[in-house]
Amino acid sequence: MKAKARRLSEKDFPPLSPTTRRLIGKRPPRRHFLIVCEGEVTEPAYFEELRNRLPPEMVERIVLQGVGRGTTQLLKETEALVERRKYDNKPPYYYVWLVFDKDDFPDFDKTIHAIEDKNAAAKASKTPPYWFAAWSNEAFELWYLLHFQDASGGALRRSQYCERLSQWLNRPYKKNDHALFQLLEDHMVGAIQRADSLLAKYDHTTIPYSQRNPATNVVTLVKELLRYRQ
Repeated sequence: MKAKARRLSEKDFPPLSPTTRRLIGKRPPRRHFLIVCEGEVTEPAYFEELRNRLPPEMVERIVLQGVGRGTTQLLKETEALVERRKYDNKPPYYYVWLVFDKDDFPDFDKTIHAIEDKNAAAKASKTPPYWFAAWSNEAFELWYLLHFQDASGGALRRSQYCERLSQWLNRPYKKNDHALFQLLEDHMVGAIQRADSLLAKYDHTTIPYSQRNPATNVVTLVKELLRYRQ
């Protein structure tokens, strides 16, 4: 009889290094997360692997959803999921994260500002959920590429991300590759440092998000989740 696959737990993964712990800060209180991804394959697969490496009590608190919608529709879909939670007799979400790319969406900046406004209102009233955008300009694959190299040389097209990832991985890059997380994990410290450096390059008071290319705020969500692995 074929043995049933065992679900991985935090004991299957090495503890975070001192450098990673310094980069991500102290472990926060356990909260309920909703992570809604624009894509239906790449982003959910990555965050599913990351979630499965957290303590069991956090795995249960993180809901992942891939909706396959553009930015404005993504926000509306997320608002509906938050409202639906109220009628499911489950604890409300404390954090809501939307994960999306710039691509060719003209409402990229508008959507990020709408999310920031929702977060500001939640802070002012001290009423969760708190809203955040894990945006990438140009594409989510930038976060993957930063595990191997910096991207300070200027903007890259989506096809170039995939080409370079294939070179670093020594195999064709595939969006639905669940084994990819394990290949990236050993390089995560470098990715965090490079992503933070890219974000710091831009004057956040004058440069629109749509013009911050290359850059990705996915690193902020990754650091937030990694804090629970300590």
